[in-house]
Amino acid sequence: RKTYQDEERKLLASVCNNIIEQLVNNFSWLLRQTFAQLCFVILEEDSLPPEIFARNFLPSLLSLSTDPVPNVRLSLAKAMTQRIMPLDYFTSQLNPYHEDLVHTQHMLQSDIDRDVRYFATQQPETDIPHEHHMVPV
Repeated sequence: RKTYQDEERKLLASVCNNIIEQLVNNFSWLLRQTFAQLCFVILEEDSLPPEIFARNFLPSLLSLSTDPVPNVRLSLAKAMTQRIMPLDYFTSQLNPYHEDLVHTQHMLQSDIDRDVRYFATQQPETDIPHEHHMVPV
């Protein structure tokens, strides 16, 4: 007997696969870049739990590290440093793609494009500027 959760999971997987087929495997670099930016927003808005994001999107996102277009790799670097690496789940052994993630991060940090390297080595952004952490005297 199928449960609602099983059907919901199948639907989500189908939607994710459709997005990947339309964007990641596209000849247009703009659509591949859009996928990296979409992943950034999904994580920024906390639209999917990290485990679900990893299972459905992370392998395809990491595959963009070898994209021939620097702007696609740059969008990947931003998503990794600002949205993926700051989350404990992704940098832990719980993430089944942990080794791939680390490998991709190293690849981006030594990319031939200096802008990709720059964004791949940035510290994650915080929403609160540091001066707000100080108590006025």
